[in-house]
Formats: sequence, structure tokens, C-alpha cells
Amino acid sequence: MSEWERLLPFLESALEFSHDTDMDTVKRAVLSGDAHFWPAVDSAMVTELDTTGKSLHIRLYGGTMERLREMLPSVEAFGQALGCTRVTLTGRRGWERTALARERSYRPVAVLLQKDISQR
Repeated sequence: MSEWERLLPFLESALEFSHDTDMDTVKRAVLSGDAHFWPAVDSAMVTELDTTGKSLHIRLYGGTMERLREMLPSVEAFGQALGCTRVTLTGRRGWERTALARERSYRPVAVLLQKDISQR
């Protein structure tokens, strides 16, 4: 079993908060090199550069809070090595109050509103 397959449940649980269309889209981005897969024992992340190349976005993340906390310094260093000036992430309400966000100085900068118009 590949690391992707093993950690897929963590990423799938985060998918509903990421505004991605589906996991196949995410996997294609990783395989093409447009996104980077960060596997851990019990957690995973997927990151990508924004269109300006100045922001590393954590596209998907899931698993244990402790492991995600341990992973952030490496993700941030990776972004710095690429010339990024910031790291961003999108998640459900409440993430801004977690120790993970506070300890690493992540702060809310916007609110994303969405309306599902697929059903009438």
C-alpha cells in the first residue's frame, strides 16, 4: 500500500472544508508536481504555491493535531526555501482558535462564504 493510499482517509475527511472538487484533482496535482504531498505517521498535508509564487498554501491537511503541529515548521521552511513570504491554509471555523494556529502565529485574514447552487 502506498503512503497516499494509507493516508487518504485523513485527506478525504478534510476535503469538504478545502473547496476542492474531488480527490482525483488533488492527486493529479501531486503527481504532476503542481502540489506537494507531506506524509506522516498519522497525518498528511498537501501544499501548493499560489499563482504569484509568494504564498505556500496548505491545500489539504488532516490527522492528529499534535502531528500537524510537528509538521508545520518543515512546511514553513519549505515555503521559505521556495522564496515564499507567507503560508496560508483554509479550514473550518474554529481552526483559528487551536493551539496549532496560535503557537505558529497563524491568524484569520478573511472569511470565505459559499452557497451551493448545484441543486434547485
